[in-house]
Amino acid sequence: MDLPLEAFDDREGYCRKLGHHVSFAYCRGRHLAESRGRHLAESRGRHLAESRGAGAAAGDPPRAALPCARLADCWFQRLPVEAYLRANFSDEELRSMLAPPPPKLQSILEIVARVQAGQADGARGGAPSEADAAS
Repeated sequence: MDLPLEAFDDREGYCRKLGHHVSFAYCRGRHLAESRGRHLAESRGRHLAESRGAGAAAGDPPRAALPCARLADCWFQRLPVEAYLRANFSDEELRSMLAPPPPKLQSILEIVARVQAGQADGARGGAPSEADAAS
């Protein structure tokens, strides 16, 4: 079954995660592409097309993000979601999409580590601090 990436974008459904109605386009990740900007969306799309190898045709539209992990649960009664996902995403992308999220504490610790690393980089000669600028 040939289902283009945008096949169901105009459909709307209730999102249990957000608590209101959203379009299928939002669920498939279009909101992430728009928030990251066009440049990142195009570069991510090229990367995914390259990683898919022979499965990606030259005219395939770029994708900037994977769909919401709950996409299948929310849409399976109204749309052929399994066929859609298999037609538009590689097995690797589907595994990534369906993988359980890391525990919250792990995510918080990773964020703290990145912030601390950024502060350490700034102290080693990055952008001048306000104190440096005042002197």
